Amino acid sequence: MNTAKTIQFISESEALFIAELQDRLDVTDEDKDNGYIQDLFAADPDYIRFAKCEGRGQTPFIAVTENEVTYIITPAEIESDEEEIVNWWLEGAKNQINIENNWQDWQNVNQGIAYRGGSGYCYALYAKN
Repeated sequence: MNTAKTIQFISESEALFIAELQDRLDVTDEDKDNGYIQDLFAADPDYIRFAKCEGRGQTPFIAVTENEVTYIITPAEIESDEEEIVNWWLEGAKNQINIENNWQDWQNVNQGIAYRGGSGYCYALYAKN
């Protein structure tokens, strides 16, 4: 899945000041003043699931690749177990558990990625365990 040479996990507030991302994310001066990017996670982002929960997952994220770096942007800093799940997914989701691609089966998944990729309506569900 990942063709970038480097993966960087960054928070939304860190993304505000990375020059390579400012145009891609439509960062405004107002966003910088506010400390967040307006509506960045409003339009069905991707999700990291690191424990059983209701809904799509605990942590929304957006993956953006610029200059051979994949930035995983989240609302706040994430824990190492969440980074491990994202790395597993970026490396091809090896040994994933086969589930039907529906939210009912997704509710039984402990760890995984719900990926929409910023387009379309449907999510692809990757169940780690």
